[in-house]
Amino acid sequence: MPKLILKCLLVYSPSDEKGFYTEFSESVNIVHGRNTSGKSTLVQSVIYAMGINDSKENSDDINGDGTFFRLDCELVEDERICKLIFVRSDDTLVLQKGNVLIAIILWSTVDIKFFCQN
Repeated sequence: MPKLILKCLLVYSPSDEKGFYTEFSESVNIVHGRNTSGKSTLVQSVIYAMGINDSKENSDDINGDGTFFRLDCELVEDERICKLIFVRSDDTLVLQKGNVLIAIILWSTVDIKFFCQN
């Protein structure tokens, strides 16, 4: 069964000149903290970066104008490791597998472009 391992997350807002970066461990990651410390925001950022949550209403805390998210992962299947990079900003999601650009998704125009390597 394939396994997706989260490696690191970068969130950056050029307009605010603020950012957040964290690395995930290979095993269990425990996110703890007081109320309003950002636990849910961290999880929501991972989900948003992968393109799963496309609702801006649920991501107002993390998604200002021009904010971009980069999530680096590894896909492990049959002892093969493939690097995946998700980059999301506003209505655009870019997916890179290894050194190959796989897809660009534009939600505003419902335009999906897939790229294949010959």
